[in-house]
Amino acid sequence: MQVNATRASKLKLFGDVSGRLVVNASGVSDVSIYGRIKGEKKIENRTGLAKVSYYDQRKPSGVKGQGS
Repeated sequence: MQVNATRASKLKLFGDVSGRLVVNASGVSDVSIYGRIKGEKKIENRTGLAKVSYYDQRKPSGVKGQGS
């Protein structure tokens, strides 16, 4: 899976990825990934990137609803 995000303040990805995850994060300051990634994780173009967080769940705490 390829994700391109440019000039955004925050990027949040939700869901499971069974293959490779590549994030083009040019100009993004905060990347959060919620879910299971079974393949390779790669963050490209880290210019201006301050924080990358990985969570092994689908929804962050405080979000109402059913998770898996």
